[in-house]
Amino acid sequence: MRGRPGGACECDGPLAAGCDKARRRVGPGPCGQAQRRGAGACDLAVGRYFGASYGASAVTELVSFLRQADQAGGEARHGQREMEAVIRHALAEAAVDVSGIDAQVAFEIQGSVTAFIAWQLAWPPPVIDALLAKAEQIAAGRGWNPPPAT
Repeated sequence: MRGRPGGACECDGPLAAGCDKARRRVGPGPCGQAQRRGAGACDLAVGRYFGASYGASAVTELVSFLRQADQAGGEARHGQREMEAVIRHALAEAAVDVSGIDAQVAFEIQGSVTAFIAWQLAWPPPVIDALLAKAEQIAAGRGWNPPPAT
């Protein structure tokens, strides 16, 4: 896993604005459009983060790291299993059931994971713009018509 030295997350520190910008860029939108764009962005981000082959424990390690950072900040809103399921679903793993996860919860997980990856990999704004443009293409290809990212 790509973690910070000592396991510390700086998302609540000076780099928080970058994470917030990435989250804001995914939404909002009417009638679930933000969720649809967010799903595509998460699919792309986790694909780039983990690559084509990754260890069985890599997703578990990432989620544990994110949850520890949330807990240190005083909030751990989502459980380990649901976060792992959303990420594994984005990675197109077989036999992942996300049907019991509320759409808003999935969107929150997708947004936080995407924002963390953008921050962790130090993506500059043009890379985030390209990711969101591709996420819109994915959403459109799935039959959705998201408003353009601005």
